[in-house]
Amino acid sequence: MDLNLETEADELRGVVRDYGPGFDPDAPIVFGSLFKEVAGIGLALAHATVERLGGELSRRTANGGGIAVSFSLPLLSSVP
Repeated sequence: MDLNLETEADELRGVVRDYGPGFDPDAPIVFGSLFKEVAGIGLALAHATVERLGGELSRRTANGGGIAVSFSLPLLSSVP
């Protein structure tokens, strides 16, 4: 598993790459229910957390197998 992080302007962006068997590319991305086998509970919880923090999360089949989950989160402004 790999994790890449970077900041750009006021955003934190990351990609988590898993080298496992991946998801069925024809299966829909379902984040709304924690117990949908399509997304898995870990991915559903990650999506809910990122969304609650005002960010976005997406997944895709990675080149060479596995999946890549990308996310972006707004960086907090400095508190005076």
